[in-house]
Amino acid sequence: MRLDRTIDYKEIIKKKNILFKQALLNAVFVHRRKKVQKSMQIVSSEQFYIVLGKELKIKVYDIKSNPEEVNSYPPTRIFIDNNPERQLIAVERNGVFSKTESVIKMIFRCINNIINNEYLTSEYSPLYNEDTFWSFVHEHSGDISYIKFIFITPNMSNISDVLSTQIKQTAKNIKAAHTEMQFSASQNASLFVDDSDENFNGLVEYTARGCGSVKVKAKSLKKCYLSGDNIDTIEAEDLEISGDPQAVF
Repeated sequence: MRLDRTIDYKEIIKKKNILFKQALLNAVFVHRRKKVQKSMQIVSSEQFYIVLGKELKIKVYDIKSNPEEVNSYPPTRIFIDNNPERQLIAVERNGVFSKTESVIKMIFRCINNIINNEYLTSEYSPLYNEDTFWSFVHEHSGDISYIKFIFITPNMSNISDVLSTQIKQTAKNIKAAHTEMQFSASQNASLFVDDSDENFNGLVEYTARGCGSVKVKAKSLKKCYLSGDNIDTIEAEDLEISGDPQAVF
């Protein structure tokens, strides 16, 4: 995006959650060139419960076993928390979409089509279970060749105790969307990773919270550890949403 020096980007950043909310309320979701039906309940000023209905063709049979093709709109439930301190999205995994990430990509693509006009863009990064990271590192102790962190730059302001002010401010000044940090061992050595190291632990913790991702390479394995392969999931048999019934549209 071309920078316009007449624009007050600091003021835009201050309003980013408001602009995201407005885009969410107005967005028309489209998947594979077909409109996806949307109903939304405003749970609070910052929380939204959404039900998407993706059109599917199904075959039904009448009493005489004659087939008929009809439209079906099975629900996919989504919860979005737009609180500036959290900004979370949870998507139901039900097989209607091939992957939950397909739903998230669709939502963010449609929202970005709106907020790009305000010189903003939204990005997502999955929450992952950091225990899986440490299990991999401990299991392959003495064999780790590199560990690579990728931070979503706007979220780096939260990592106050881990990254230096210079790194965060430079990334912000040059309008970097992502900041990468890689630790590599020399050719015939391996990294020594200690989970009692508070600074390193902080990097893992913040990527696990959705501020980025991490990749780990063990020399003896062809496949790397990827945080995106270890996404956190929550199982819920029942879901109860409290709010004003009039706030549904």
